[in-house]
Amino acid sequence: MFQAELSPGVVVTVTNAGEQTQISLVGSAPGQQQAQQTGFTSGRWSAPPRLFRYGSGFALRLTAPKGPAVVEISARGIEGLTWIPELSGEIPMSEKPDPPTGVGFRHWEPLPPLAPLPGLAPMEMRMGGGMVMQMGVGAGEVSLGDARPPAAPTSDPAAPAAEKRFCTACGRARASEDRFCGGCGARL
Repeated sequence: MFQAELSPGVVVTVTNAGEQTQISLVGSAPGQQQAQQTGFTSGRWSAPPRLFRYGSGFALRLTAPKGPAVVEISARGIEGLTWIPELSGEIPMSEKPDPPTGVGFRHWEPLPPLAPLPGLAPMEMRMGGGMVMQMGVGAGEVSLGDARPPAAPTSDPAAPAAEKRFCTACGRARASEDRFCGGCGARL
C-alpha cells in the first residue's frame, strides 16, 4: 500500500492486490469527510507507483507487465488516461503495511427500539391485498390480512363514509369488485 498527501487533509492510497489496483482518495476537514474509490485490473505491479503533478490535479503512473498505465486524480474524480503524458514534478509516496485481511469493522450492538414521540397519536394504514400497518402502538406491527372486519354498509348520513379502495400501483380509486385498475391496468 502506498500513500501520499495531495494537499492538507487530502490523502491518496494505492494498493495492488493480485491483479487489481485500488485507488482511494479521502479528504477530511473538521466535521466532514469525503471519499472516492475506484478499482481496475492492472496486473501485478513491476515497480512501485509514482505520483506527479499534472495539469490542475495529479497523475499516478503504474508499471505492470501489460505496460504502463496513468490515472488522473483531479477535482472531477479519478479516471484512467488513454495516453501516457510527459510527467514531471514527482510527489513522494510512502509505503505502508497492507491492512490485515479478514479484519472488518467493529461490531456494534443493535440499537434499542425508539420510544413513541410524545403527542403523536397511533396511526394505521391499510393497503391493497388486506395489508395493515400500525405505527405508534407498542413496537409497531405489520400484518397481512385485515386486523378488523370491514365496516358494514350503512345508510345513516351521520355515519363515516365507506372505506375507499385504491390501486396499489398508481393510487387511482377503484371499486371493490374491480379485478384490474382502470388507470394503469395493474392486476388488483
